[in-house]
Amino acid sequence: MKKCFFIFILFSQSLVSVAQFTDDFSDGDFTNNPTWNGDVSRFDTNITLLHHLLDTVNGESYLSTECKVAFSAIWEFDITLLFDPSTSNYSKIYLMSNKSDLTSNLNGVFVKIGGESGAIDNVSLYTQSGNSTTKIIDGILGIAASNPDLKVKVIRDSIGNWELIVGNPNFPTSQGTAFDTTIISSDYFGVLCKYTKTRSDLFYFDNFNVSGSFLVDTIKPEVTNVQINSASSGLVIFSEPVDSITAVNPANYTLDNGLGNPTNIVFDNQKTVEIFFTNPFVNLTVYLLDINNVQDIAQNNMLPFSINLSYFIPQFNDIVINEIYADPTPSIGLPDVEYIELYNRTNTEIDLTDWTITIGTTEKQFPLSIIEADSFVILIKEDAIDSFPNNISKIGFSSISLTNAGADLILKDNNGKLINAISYTDRWYNNDNKSDGGWSIERVNPNLFCEGKNNWRASVANIGGSPGKANSVFGESVFIDAFRITKAFIIDSNKVQIHFNKNLDSLILVNSVFFEINGNIPIKSTPITPFFSSVNLIFGFDFLANNTYTLTANNLMDCSGNLLSNSMIFGIPDSALENDIIINEILFNPKDDGVDYVEIYNKSDSYFDLKNLRIANFEFSGFENKNIAKNSKVITEETHLFAPKTYLVLSSDSAKVRAQYYCENPYNFIVVESLPTLSNDEGEICIVHQSLNQIIDAFAYHEDMHFSLLETEDGISLERLDVNTKTQNATNWHSAASTVGFGTPTYENSQMYISQSIGEMNIDPKSFTPNNDGNKDVVAIAWNFSKTNLMATIKIFDSKGRLVNSLMNNEMIGNKGSTNWDGTSEDGLQLNTGMYIIWMEVFSENGDAERFKKVVVLSR
Repeated sequence: MKKCFFIFILFSQSLVSVAQFTDDFSDGDFTNNPTWNGDVSRFDTNITLLHHLLDTVNGESYLSTECKVAFSAIWEFDITLLFDPSTSNYSKIYLMSNKSDLTSNLNGVFVKIGGESGAIDNVSLYTQSGNSTTKIIDGILGIAASNPDLKVKVIRDSIGNWELIVGNPNFPTSQGTAFDTTIISSDYFGVLCKYTKTRSDLFYFDNFNVSGSFLVDTIKPEVTNVQINSASSGLVIFSEPVDSITAVNPANYTLDNGLGNPTNIVFDNQKTVEIFFTNPFVNLTVYLLDINNVQDIAQNNMLPFSINLSYFIPQFNDIVINEIYADPTPSIGLPDVEYIELYNRTNTEIDLTDWTITIGTTEKQFPLSIIEADSFVILIKEDAIDSFPNNISKIGFSSISLTNAGADLILKDNNGKLINAISYTDRWYNNDNKSDGGWSIERVNPNLFCEGKNNWRASVANIGGSPGKANSVFGESVFIDAFRITKAFIIDSNKVQIHFNKNLDSLILVNSVFFEINGNIPIKSTPITPFFSSVNLIFGFDFLANNTYTLTANNLMDCSGNLLSNSMIFGIPDSALENDIIINEILFNPKDDGVDYVEIYNKSDSYFDLKNLRIANFEFSGFENKNIAKNSKVITEETHLFAPKTYLVLSSDSAKVRAQYYCENPYNFIVVESLPTLSNDEGEICIVHQSLNQIIDAFAYHEDMHFSLLETEDGISLERLDVNTKTQNATNWHSAASTVGFGTPTYENSQMYISQSIGEMNIDPKSFTPNNDGNKDVVAIAWNFSKTNLMATIKIFDSKGRLVNSLMNNEMIGNKGSTNWDGTSEDGLQLNTGMYIIWMEVFSENGDAERFKKVVVLSR
């Protein structure tokens, strides 16, 4: 969140007073005149000396008495240690301390006698701030090494010059001088003994004599700093230690806009309080804070104080990732250093301290840093900061490592709230000539944060990028793609996941009223972080197999104000069997600067998840007597449903295909990293299960399959004529027509033969129990066809698409007949309870073919 700092200059005046105290313990009483406090039970007076008593354990003891002497001062005392000092046995005499407890964190000045290893113990002068000490005068080595019996004198003048004098009573020796003004006031003088139990009763002190001046505090406390610390609290810092009673009085603090007095106040330290309010602050609201009647420890009352506080919490996309320099080699002008640029879209300075940016899987935490309003800052490797000019704002990290091909970049504030996220790829250059290095990719319009690739492009700056300033492509036109659903698929019995082509506002996606499936509104909508381009919807019913569902979204808009342009059908995916999905069109000899593509067609009535399939080359294995897939390529890593009776085109660059051919369904593309090898003259291509054991369809093409009168085959696709005729039938393929531009990717082929069905196949019963009880022990598979001279193949697959039995294999059948299956596998073993698929292929002597599929349930 934004922290607001308000700094004030303090002009101070004080009165000077003189003080003195002595104590030679001749009265045999150290508890009065003056009064010593602390570990009084461990001290006594012994023959007019202050003496530390025997202790049974190792320890530390102190006594202190009030003393305000601070300058123009002389401190004198005698000390006798009847042992050789060490790191475990020594003494400190506090000339000045702001606290009576000399073992606590304090501000003061002390003389240390001993405390060293070996025979080098000396007497030295130190300042102390909190728990940190600084030696300002280092005494002569060895002067306190053996049973020291010393007279010590410390002198401080009015401006801060110190001198330490040490010796036996007859030969005092200066140990050195120093100038130091770290400590300017005091409240206590005292002694501290550090000891082991065997040395605890060997400390003696006498003849304390202190004289000098001190300041009488007449300065009113002032507020020097106010900052909003959380959603309902603020920190107030005063110019000096304040009274703990008036500082925590809620009546002394008032905030307007209905917040009133704080309900709780925490006295963090002597100068700081944190004030807590019942109601949280409202973002982008200015509050007036009044503070009155707080006193310092000298009872000086502050003057009334008022200040305006602006409460601002950065929201989603207030800061955006604006430029990425992922591939600096070869450099054309920029330093050879990767960087990420951020842009602050607001008119408010934002504190980035403890924010995080995640690059891929590596999280980086921001050091102490800010980004100015309406300004830029680059994130770079710390040791490369000097590689960029001083007029560019920079934040250094131990490393910044960006993947050339792309990565997720996620920016979060110090509370873990998402601020901005993108998932860039090297396609975002939108320029093949600049994607090989030396150029950054820049966001065109920082306010179109829901647009992806279209809103990014390679820099046009002559040095390859524009770090720390407005992007070189800023203001160029941006193609606003239609807002649409890209896919929908079931992830649980009553839960469906929806994906969009743009990032959306999570506050919109969380509203389930926008969505509807077959007339049903979801009971819960959960946006998916960090990109908010997808959402999980939970419904009050379970999705069923063999059903088609239609998703619609009403009045849902992107950040450009475009309404959702499409609906989406989906269903529970099935296992793809042979020829359920077929190769329908192939371009293997593309135009200049073109790319290959393969069009597939779902000829079944089922949905298939293409994540479970691969595209591959193949070769015939004589040993196994079948085609074997090789050089397989992933179609998609993520779930992608292939709907019945639809076309999809697989290509490495859909934009080039769309640019060279009319595409009736321009979104029916799957961009693959690469296709298997497709030679210009001949080759093999197949669709295969991810296990590579079950080929769904395979096609061995040859350039001779093209129309013989073509002048060239470049850029002309081969189209399948009949979806029901065998794929590997040369007469079933023809060159695409010139009237459609020699290719029909994403829609019905220009050359197409429509055949009539030859009949039907049925099973009875739909569920059978092969337990030899005479009732439903087998399932009957019956057919009735209008043609004769038919060949048939009947195979049984399990629910995962694995072949378990072959009942017929290219056998001559009559146009009417039946066969039975008893629920056993190919080798006669009983199969487990489950769903099984009965698949039948029938073809006639003239090459006409038709395939049938039925589902049967086997119960044991």
